[in-house]
Amino acid sequence: MTLKKLSMVTLLLLAIQCSYSQNLTRNDVSKVKVRSTGIIEQSGEVKGYYFFYNLEKKQKGISNYLLSVVDENLQEVNSITIARSNTYELIESSYNGSAFVFLFFDARAKIVELLSYDNSLKQLGSKLEPIKGRSGFEVYRAIGLGGAAEQRFLVPVANKGFINYSMSGSDKENFVINFLSNDMKVNWSQSSSQKKMLESASEGFQSSKYYGSIIFKTKSQSSKSFSYALLVNDINSGAQQYQVDLSTELFTITPNDVSYDSITNQVTVFGEYFEKGDKQLKKQSQGFCYLSYDQGGKLIFSKTISWADISQQAPVNSSGKFDGVNTNVLFHEFVRTADGKIFAIGEQYKKAVSGAGVALQIFSIAASAAAGGGYIGSSNASSVQMNVYNMVAFQFTPDFTLEKVHIFEKNKNEILLPAGSTYMSTKLLSYYVKAIGGFDYSYTQKLPDDAFTFVYLDADRKTAKGIIGAVVYTPEKVFTVDKVTINKKSTDFTIIRGKAGYFLIVEYFKKEKKLDFRLEKFNY
Repeated sequence: MTLKKLSMVTLLLLAIQCSYSQNLTRNDVSKVKVRSTGIIEQSGEVKGYYFFYNLEKKQKGISNYLLSVVDENLQEVNSITIARSNTYELIESSYNGSAFVFLFFDARAKIVELLSYDNSLKQLGSKLEPIKGRSGFEVYRAIGLGGAAEQRFLVPVANKGFINYSMSGSDKENFVINFLSNDMKVNWSQSSSQKKMLESASEGFQSSKYYGSIIFKTKSQSSKSFSYALLVNDINSGAQQYQVDLSTELFTITPNDVSYDSITNQVTVFGEYFEKGDKQLKKQSQGFCYLSYDQGGKLIFSKTISWADISQQAPVNSSGKFDGVNTNVLFHEFVRTADGKIFAIGEQYKKAVSGAGVALQIFSIAASAAAGGGYIGSSNASSVQMNVYNMVAFQFTPDFTLEKVHIFEKNKNEILLPAGSTYMSTKLLSYYVKAIGGFDYSYTQKLPDDAFTFVYLDADRKTAKGIIGAVVYTPEKVFTVDKVTINKKSTDFTIIRGKAGYFLIVEYFKKEKKLDFRLEKFNY
């Protein structure tokens, strides 16, 4: 399945105190960009990191960026400085084992630029593309302004190149998939043929022979009804193998996990399913399902696991809401272990009345009346908020039978929603909260001996104290929880997975223009 994206650097204002750490400090850092830190991997293990960030301005109209490569212990291997217009925004970066690539967006010039470098940081190539359509422009601009994005534009193909997802700029602004070599030359390209639908594409699966993309289809940008398809290409030639809608006669599926079996040449798609005609952004799912396709794209097996079935052995009702607290679940990641078990990792959430929002609206009414203008609804605050609760893990057998639901308690997190949210569905608002970094989940990491961990922030965001939590599925097939106390110090903060048993903390101190990196160890 897909590699995890980095969290927003501005997610929390926190720092960490532990007994053991490895440190690296950078000075003269003017600002930090989203997704500017990446992991260097070999066979799934973290072997180092690359950091890409703005330095202090040295020339009017020009921004200087430092690209630094360090090993898994934060010892620097190499670094270079790159100069670009100060209207450039770093959107994404990626590494495939032999090359780095960086995607820049310039809102003023309406262009995207790709720059690639080898392991010695020698430039390999570049690619400049104009942005003609509105959709792509708005997505890039939102990320440049500090937003998070589920869409990944650069997917590494080990030592060969990168899959680059973009929009065509045509009337319907549909997707283009380019397989770029390390020097940014186009090896093959696949684009949408639709003219009546809006389509975008994202990573589905990758093997030595095939590359799968998930195609999102909708009639308009404002539509709350959509569907998905699976597109499979030969990864070397780009030849289309098949494209198939992810649906049956009775239901449609929102995919969460896609896997490919190289022995049977079958693709399995696992996700939540909806009755045909349901608007997925307004209604809750009917439960889980999986679909299996043969090498020609024929559906050969499907299975549904309804919430009514799940409620027989888990604390949820037939609508998928947890008993007592009446919360929904947003799923962040799906993990497969070597013994075939599947774990759906999610977080509980619920829309609720916001005391702060109501107070702001009352203040707005009073202020408007005092000015003699009457109430005109001038407050931008909503009277509702999103409450984010515990972490959960749904455990399935290899044949997708639910075994157990694990609940891991943490602090409640409250996110004030924008004006108009009262009339929006809870499901739609959950995607908004995820986009702004409101959920506490951070990342998932595979560990030796078929173990894994998922890490989350467990902070009381109204105070300076909180914790980072790590839920570990051990080689003994049981869950344990480790928590590290944190205290607020820095301006901006994020955590990234490190070598096995470690996590990397990235802290930015705006006043000192200093960036600190340090490795901390979980105990389990």
